[in-house]
Amino acid sequence: MVREPRETITLGRLLYEIARIWRARIDNSLQHYGLSRAKYNVILALEDERETGAGLTQRELANIAGVEPPSMATLLERMEKEGWVERRVCDDDRRSKRSRLTSKAIAIRTEIKALSYQVEQEVFANLPAETYDSLRAGLLSLREALEHSNAEPDK
Repeated sequence: MVREPRETITLGRLLYEIARIWRARIDNSLQHYGLSRAKYNVILALEDERETGAGLTQRELANIAGVEPPSMATLLERMEKEGWVERRVCDDDRRSKRSRLTSKAIAIRTEIKALSYQVEQEVFANLPAETYDSLRAGLLSLREALEHSNAEPDK
């Protein structure tokens, strides 16, 4: 792979390349569990909703993951067959199903969260703490600005 010179690479391209490398490391680490990053993200989203017990619909999970509902449907079907999630018809809308974590997913959630944290530690191992803190603060500000600039006007 030919790399663009440091002086000319755009920040957007740099963020893209870093994210690609990071995703590959996460995917590689999750293989031991038979998980992909996409499945991991569904488990995390459902973990966040576990306290309510309601679960999440396919559309809600698709919005969280930033994918189209048909793609999420395929992923959820696969995860259900593999025993990671269970899906039940919604009480208030018989056309929808709500997904919840199975005991299999609940049993490994702490391990896979720790694994993700470990990958982050490895990625930033050689970065001084001040640089890490500045980078994190800057990226949080950038995300906030981007989310704000794409906000839909009030109707």
